[in-house]
Amino acid sequence: MFNEPYNSCQYTDQEFHDVVALVGQTFATQGISTKVMGPESVGPDGGFFTTNQMGFINAVQSDGAVAPFLNIFNIHSYSSNGIDPLAPQRTWLTSYWSQIQGFVKESWMTETSGDVPSWLDVNSGGNQDGALFMGYRMNEDLAFGNDSTWFYWQITSGGDSADTFSLTGQNPGALVPPAQQPKYCAYKQFSRFIRPGAVRVNAPPDPVSCNVSAWVHDANKSLTLVLVNQDTQPATVNLALPSVPNVTSFGAYRSSTSESFARLADVPISSQAASFIIPPQSILTLNGYDT
Repeated sequence: MFNEPYNSCQYTDQEFHDVVALVGQTFATQGISTKVMGPESVGPDGGFFTTNQMGFINAVQSDGAVAPFLNIFNIHSYSSNGIDPLAPQRTWLTSYWSQIQGFVKESWMTETSGDVPSWLDVNSGGNQDGALFMGYRMNEDLAFGNDSTWFYWQITSGGDSADTFSLTGQNPGALVPPAQQPKYCAYKQFSRFIRPGAVRVNAPPDPVSCNVSAWVHDANKSLTLVLVNQDTQPATVNLALPSVPNVTSFGAYRSSTSESFARLADVPISSQAASFIIPPQSILTLNGYDT
């Protein structure tokens, strides 16, 4: 479906259905509880690849005997060439979600890459593709694609520094330590406090220039917010917070061109409200606990 430098093939919708049926039946017969996910198309693009993904899914879901064998829907986050990171349109993500949500199965984003290791970058096509943009894509996929997980291609490629395929290097003695590498820090703005069991809650409005997602974790009694300010200007944010969880202050962490998941002064909350300023082109994470 796109130019691939490795051995590959194409499956028809019926062939995908038949494979899921065979694997599912075999697992059931042998008592194997491993979950099956698919079909993992390129990315929701509001067109060909969304239609392609749904063709596979509908072939399975329309067969009541086979549908239970496909446990998780998964998709990538690449543009149509299968290489560049997807510049997501919210309508693409919400359209795809609207077509799968009735099946009541998780949606996983299981592969993306192509972002350069620096915090800010513009590619030859004039599009953003640095660590800040990766954080924006992550937020969009989680908030509008309703992804239950978001995987980068690799944590490390084995070198001293991150590259377009990885979040960080693995050599602690490198010029830039792994914990200070921009893509790793952008990812950590989400993964440090949004842990398994967290549930995303509504957080409107959500402008593209400074988008926001919010997460409640009942077991931890925590509320986590991630705000991505892509604008070249600072953003003033006014939060109206729920009474449950009863958070009285936020721990604050920020990454930018000059900060690597830096611990900031706590953000105070008064009468279930908080106000603060986010510097331009930065990601801010707020995490608080019910007192």
